[in-house]
Amino acid sequence: MRDFSNVSIQSLAIKVGDKVRFLNAVGGGRVVKQLDSRTVLVETDDGFEIPTLCSELVVITTNEYNFAIDNDGDKRNQSVAPKVGKSRDDSTQSVRPESKPQPIPEPRDPDGDQVALLLGFVPADLQHLDTTTFGFYLINDSPYRVLYSISVWEGQHLTPLVSGEMLSDTKEMLQEFSASDFAYRPTLNVQAIYLKNTAFAPHRPEYFDYEVNPLRMLKSGAFVENDYFDERALVFAVADSQREQLLQRSTQAAIEASIRQKDTRPAQSKPKQVSDLMEVDLHAHEVLESVEHLSPGEILCAQLSRFEVALETALRSKNTRRVVFIHGVGNGKLKYEITKILDTKYPKLRRQDASFKEYGYGATLVYLR
Repeated sequence: MRDFSNVSIQSLAIKVGDKVRFLNAVGGGRVVKQLDSRTVLVETDDGFEIPTLCSELVVITTNEYNFAIDNDGDKRNQSVAPKVGKSRDDSTQSVRPESKPQPIPEPRDPDGDQVALLLGFVPADLQHLDTTTFGFYLINDSPYRVLYSISVWEGQHLTPLVSGEMLSDTKEMLQEFSASDFAYRPTLNVQAIYLKNTAFAPHRPEYFDYEVNPLRMLKSGAFVENDYFDERALVFAVADSQREQLLQRSTQAAIEASIRQKDTRPAQSKPKQVSDLMEVDLHAHEVLESVEHLSPGEILCAQLSRFEVALETALRSKNTRRVVFIHGVGNGKLKYEITKILDTKYPKLRRQDASFKEYGYGATLVYLR
């Protein structure tokens, strides 16, 4: 096989030495090696080296001096040789380094590329929540058009509730509910696709479950003033680009610290290995020391970080051939995100539901080899 360790990647936007972020996962690191024409090796902050497609990375800090890293860790200057020109009398030579080409900025959508999709519940009579009706709204606070479908989980199947298309920056009342409709804690499933009539920055389709808590719907304090209704309402974000970006910046350090602290526990609490099988428990109480001050989004980020670290560790192990990720049933969000990561970053790995006898519906088996 051809050795790409000394091949320059000047033709790519990503260079050896660049600091990068993962597009499809939390975190990032530094590019230390080119594996082939489309793939580089990224060293994460935890010291793991992860092969990643260039298309799944975004550069945070470029390597201004364009140093490549040899296998022994030494820096090797790969900058373009300086041009040599003669003076007017041809008696001396001057050296003028070639100017570094400036990156061409990508065209941006003037309308913006942030998305915000929210659910809203507005009571008709805030003083009599046990007998009033609730307007159920979908809010599209973004410059995208949204194709949506909302259903209710019935066992292992979805029962369609309403579907349609929304224009940008609009809200729409989809249905009315009564307090009795919430008695059995229905779980709403929201699926959505973002699009425009002109060229636009793509976003992944939404697939989100929201369990309606009947006790919360009967508390007047749950309904607050907001930016979308004149009345007090309960508003919940299905997707919010700005909040997710802020969440990643503000909590990543805390999550990584919690994971490192969790990893210092005695050996019996670590994932156990049986023959060629590894089990990884992704329940929140197994991933984090405490979830008291963390939001559901922060807990999910920590669980997905543990998932990727465990998977990369198993891939480098010579003895591990299968990994069972125990994620539980819950509202299905963790399993959905795990499946999305496997499909996008590890498409060659085969997966299936783990043994129902041993794990019920709450685990996924991944074959590494």
